[in-house]
Amino acid sequence: MNTFKRSTLMIALLLLVGSMATQASAADKLDKVKCAFLLNFTKYVAWPGGSGDFVIGVVGKDPFDGVLDKIVDGKTAGDRPIKTTYLAADASADDLKKCSILFVNTDIKPVLEKIGNAPILTVGDTADFAKNKGMVGLIATNKINLEINKNQADAAKLKINAKLLQMAKIVD
Repeated sequence: MNTFKRSTLMIALLLLVGSMATQASAADKLDKVKCAFLLNFTKYVAWPGGSGDFVIGVVGKDPFDGVLDKIVDGKTAGDRPIKTTYLAADASADDLKKCSILFVNTDIKPVLEKIGNAPILTVGDTADFAKNKGMVGLIATNKINLEINKNQADAAKLKINAKLLQMAKIVD
């Protein structure tokens, strides 16, 4: 291989690796922002009653690769320590209902059937999550946009702060 071809190939490889690193970095930032939203929902949503640990659950494959654990470490929701749990897509209703927030990274329908109107904030990042009866959709474009299904939150007796509602697109 002559020097020109070798140099061209090396430059192409460097550009490819650099592009992949930038994409990974952008995905990492997006995951951190989503995790920060999950944490901040504890400040802008009011749950009825509740004692013991405040549990944020992830249903299905963990899309955050441990970032959520780091973000909530040592944090509280009021006076309740925040803990995380990771649940299989086929988790039992009892396990799901131990959570105050569920990030649903699987089909929402079976999860909703199991939790009914329990006071659990359901959050997801799939298209039409809130339109499909989830409560909060995290929609990634250039930034994270919120879609909130207020009817679902009301049915679960969750009170969403007006400031959070103003930031969101309200869907049915």
